[in-house]
Amino acid sequence: MFIKQKIALLFDDERRPLEKGEFVEYFISSLIIINAIAILLEYYNLLSIIPFYILYLIKVDLRMLSLLRLVKLKRYFKSLSIIKNEIIGTLFLVLILLILSSMLMYNIEKIAQSEAFQNIEQALW
Repeated sequence: MFIKQKIALLFDDERRPLEKGEFVEYFISSLIIINAIAILLEYYNLLSIIPFYILYLIKVDLRMLSLLRLVKLKRYFKSLSIIKNEIIGTLFLVLILLILSSMLMYNIEKIAQSEAFQNIEQALW
């Protein structure tokens, strides 16, 4: 709808096209230039952070490709679809236990080995 309105503004009431000077004056006087600059800056901001995330995701994806084999096994084993909820629940429980045990290890060992356990993330690793 917005584009149709802009195109309609290019014509007078008599439906004659604008002169070349009027056309340029319309685009210079409008906010189109400001909007174009704002959009280009948004894309520039997006392009500036993409390389970091691409490298981060590639490292993770290459390590996790072996887990995709489990997805392929789903075709061959109907029992996997039956116990899907149990597998997901077990993985969630293992993740929670891993986080809790790393928190416990950090709190116990932070005084004795402060250089090895500087934060909970390092205790998790």
